[in-house]
Amino acid sequence: MVSIVVPARNAGLTLTQALDCLLGQGIADWEAIIVDDGSTDNTAQIIAGYVERDARFRTANSCAHSAAGARNEGISMARGRWLMFLDADDWVDAGFLAKMLAALEAAPDAVACYCGSRRVMPDGALTPSSIATEVAIEPFETFARRCAIRTHALLIDRETIVELGGFDVSLRTCEDWDLWQRVARQGKPWVMVDEPLAFYRASPNSLTRNSRQMLADAEIVIARGFSADPRVKHPASAHANGAISADGRTASQALAWFALWNAASDCGSGGGSIDPRTLRALPAGRKWAREIAKVVFDGLMVGSLSVPEQLASRWDRFGGPLSGLIIELGQVWGDPLAGRRVQYHL
Repeated sequence: MVSIVVPARNAGLTLTQALDCLLGQGIADWEAIIVDDGSTDNTAQIIAGYVERDARFRTANSCAHSAAGARNEGISMARGRWLMFLDADDWVDAGFLAKMLAALEAAPDAVACYCGSRRVMPDGALTPSSIATEVAIEPFETFARRCAIRTHALLIDRETIVELGGFDVSLRTCEDWDLWQRVARQGKPWVMVDEPLAFYRASPNSLTRNSRQMLADAEIVIARGFSADPRVKHPASAHANGAISADGRTASQALAWFALWNAASDCGSGGGSIDPRTLRALPAGRKWAREIAKVVFDGLMVGSLSVPEQLASRWDRFGGPLSGLIIELGQVWGDPLAGRRVQYHL
């Protein structure tokens, strides 16, 4: 059975779509634990309607006022072999459970299965599918550096999550990244379903647009990834002391890549609040220009709430801050030409 934990706080506008996507699954062996995290709108009434309609829905109340705390409450009630974490404004494809469980059945040693995802902009436009194939190859080295998977784009072993203590409630953001990193440190396989089965609603009120908080929390998670983590009692020997800092893949470089994405997101929203000094560890060589441009492009989409084909027509919203970011890159590298290479690829 799959236990689906749904934290909900003032989610009256989106919760119905999230819960309906569960009713549409081809697999019936699931339970959904909807955690009302102090809502003051009609969220409680919506939950009550689903609980009355289908016994697979259960409910709990939380005063955590955080997704991490509400999810932990749901984990404590879960009974399934696998856990899924579905935020109240997201949804998954009707074939999600069937395809994910089939992949796990074919890989009995796996601790988790993940899939691709697409962002959904406020106007309903969809970004291209995204999936991090490297997670299936080297999960821990990936999660030591970045959060490569959407929160609801995976099924993960419940007993492992309980053993690791669930989500870290001291983190306002990046709490999912921190937990996946701990799971991956144990060295068990992750399997991939190479389809975009998870849909993530981009919102101007999302915490992912709070770049200062995101960067502060990411610095904590990355530092944990590059050192021993006493919270993981049984790490794989290769990961016990943290990620491998080889070929320039250091903690400072990982943080710089994350800072770059946030700086681009800030540009997309018409501002720019990232300290350019956090970008100094980015590689400036010619071969990196395209990769840096890809990260900037992705952050720009999120910040401007746009899909690729909309960006050109919205240039006046972010063109100035984006040009400033390119200039800053050239300055921190001491090489304006390197900044112009990135601009060329954009």
